[in-house]
Amino acid sequence: MSELFQLDREWFRIIHSMSGDRTLNAVWLGITQSGLAHIQAGALLTVWSTRSPKAWVQVLVPFLFVATAIAVGLEDGLALNHVLVLLIFTVACLKLPVEAIKAGLIGFAFGGVLHLILKQMLDRERPSNFTWAIPLENVYLSPSFPSGHTSSSAGMGFAIAMMMPWTKVAWSFAIWAILVGVSRIYVGVHFPSDVIAGFGCGLLGAGLTKWLMERNQTSEPKKVVE
Repeated sequence: MSELFQLDREWFRIIHSMSGDRTLNAVWLGITQSGLAHIQAGALLTVWSTRSPKAWVQVLVPFLFVATAIAVGLEDGLALNHVLVLLIFTVACLKLPVEAIKAGLIGFAFGGVLHLILKQMLDRERPSNFTWAIPLENVYLSPSFPSGHTSSSAGMGFAIAMMMPWTKVAWSFAIWAILVGVSRIYVGVHFPSDVIAGFGCGLLGAGLTKWLMERNQTSEPKKVVE
C-alpha cells in the first residue's frame, strides 16, 4: 500500500510541477472551472431554457446561473473567469438534442452523489497541503478522495457520449471530462488516484443514466397506427 501511495505522490509531483507558465495556468484553470457544478448545470439548463416557449424561462434561467457564477467567482476573485467559462461551455452545448441534455443532467447528478458518498467515508488529506506544492486554488481542508470535479464531469460527459455514440460530440465531451480530471492534478488539489476514482464514479453514473433512459423508453406505450 505504501508503494502505491508513493507512486501516486510521484505522479502528482510530476504533473503538478508542470504548472508555472502563466498562459498554461490560465488554460488549465479554465478547464478545471468547467468542472464546477454551477457551470455544468448552468450550461445545460440555459440551453434547455432557450427552447422553452415561455419567455420568462428563457430570461430567468440564464440570469440565475450568471448571477451564481459571479457570486462564486467573487469568493476567489475570478468572477469574470467563471462567467466566461459558463458562456463558452453553454455555446459548446447549444447543438445538443433534448435527450442528450437530459442525460447530461442525470449523469452529472449521479456522479456527484456517488462522489459525495465516498467523500464522507474516506477523509483523505489533499496534496495541496504538501509543503512543496504550489496549488493554483485555495483548497486545503475538504477531503481529497475522490475528485468531485472529475466525478460530475465524467458523469455528464460520458452520459452525453453514450447518447450520441461514435460522433464528434461524443468524443468532444469524453475528452473534455478527461481534461477536467487531469486539470485537478495540474492545479495541485488532487492525487491521480482521486481522479481515477472520480472517473469510476462518473462512468458508473453515466451507465446508470443510460440504463434508466433506455428503461424509460421501453416502458413508454407505443402509439397504435390505424
